[in-house]
Amino acid sequence: MMRKLQIPVFFALLFLCSGLLPARADTIRQDRFTSPSGKFIVVFTELENRKYGKEEMLEDLGNVSHVLYRVDFISKGDIEPVATSSYADVYGWEAGGRPEKASSIFRKLIWSPREDFVIFPEEGWAAQGPSQSRVLALNPELEWEKGDVSVGAIEWIDDLSFISDYHFDCDYGILRFDGTTGKTFSMKESESPIGYELVSVKQGKALIRMLLDNCRMQDIPPRCFTRDLATGSEEPVPCPVRKPKGKAPL
Repeated sequence: MMRKLQIPVFFALLFLCSGLLPARADTIRQDRFTSPSGKFIVVFTELENRKYGKEEMLEDLGNVSHVLYRVDFISKGDIEPVATSSYADVYGWEAGGRPEKASSIFRKLIWSPREDFVIFPEEGWAAQGPSQSRVLALNPELEWEKGDVSVGAIEWIDDLSFISDYHFDCDYGILRFDGTTGKTFSMKESESPIGYELVSVKQGKALIRMLLDNCRMQDIPPRCFTRDLATGSEEPVPCPVRKPKGKAPL
């Protein structure tokens, strides 16, 4: 559900006094959405829309066209947000790149099962290592407010914890995020050129596939193993058959 608002100059001035808007803005564009369970109203407020030419991009890696949002999460029936974060939609790396609609960004949010926290999509800035996504606590009873995590394929262990893999050039690993503390723990670190990807989690065991990262010099046969989430013990198992992508050959 979405509703667009154009807020008058009076309210824009209030935001200017708070330092949330550049002085050139005379109106504020907002998009409103409802979380999957209906617990929160999510408000995207556009704060900045910066465009850079080729010459400017060569001057600094940070000079990339982007739209900056303030994202508020408001409990239904309340006025003040329980949590707020910024989010940059970085779209200027490719010629002809266009910003995403706020509705598209909203659909990419990953919600914990009971909406105790939410994970933003990656922003797309230049990175020296695995790209990370912002995690924002929505439950005031949690002891943390914000964090960062590298997210690939996610498998939820319980309402507050998940396992995920991450792939970045020569760094393919698996991590565990604990939503009670907001901290990330390595489950299986990359051993380049050997890396790991998460296949599934069932009955307290994670099925993990060994594979070669982008620094490989040769290919290896697929190897898989299970890892007991309680004890950490590992056991070799046959790899599941990969589903072919696209149409089957005639």
